[in-house]
Amino acid sequence: MSDHSHYAHFSALSRQTDVSCTSTYKNMALNGTQMGIWFGEQTAGSTGLYTVAHYVEINGQLDVTALQAAIRQGLAEVDTIHAQFSDADGQVNQSWVWPVQNDTFDVPVHDLTEHRDPVRIAHLMMEDDLAHAPLADQGELLFSHQLFQTSHTQWLWYQRFHHLCVDGYSFMAITRRVLDIYNALISKQVIPATPFEPFDETITEYQHYLNSDACQKDKAFWQHYI
Repeated sequence: MSDHSHYAHFSALSRQTDVSCTSTYKNMALNGTQMGIWFGEQTAGSTGLYTVAHYVEINGQLDVTALQAAIRQGLAEVDTIHAQFSDADGQVNQSWVWPVQNDTFDVPVHDLTEHRDPVRIAHLMMEDDLAHAPLADQGELLFSHQLFQTSHTQWLWYQRFHHLCVDGYSFMAITRRVLDIYNALISKQVIPATPFEPFDETITEYQHYLNSDACQKDKAFWQHYI
């Protein structure tokens, strides 16, 4: 694992907030960046090549139940990570149900405090998860969040996504959103409104661009430039 962050001294109580399923987006096109990732993975055929992951090191007292609830709600707010991808005769599509129920995926907790080197064991378990991360066309859940307890006052919060679903900016935005939800839960405050926008709006904007005069001008420029 390459990078980690530090958030200290979590504490207190928890509460669960439900997200109801109301609509489904089916057979939406991929944007240009996604298509590049899709074909790159299809060509390479290598598990984990387009998987992004990191862990957050938490030092201090942690309300595990509250963090699990915050992770579930935070992930339920992000439509792209729940997408399923399919290829029908060369037409690649993505579809998802939105919003999702926040109890449809698990946040496992691993107590490693009895091991002689718990951090090393945690790293090995993370590396094993990465080695078995599914490809986008396998129809499996394309993210995983797990909690590793390495001492009575230290936890590692492991996060893994497929690069088709998140980039570096959105990866960190999800982490910040979960922490905001957690802090609201333990302080019994109202959870702030989600900052995330529906991804179908991005796809629609991209499709409009492809059919615009601006796109044709851009093509002409780069064809001449290259």
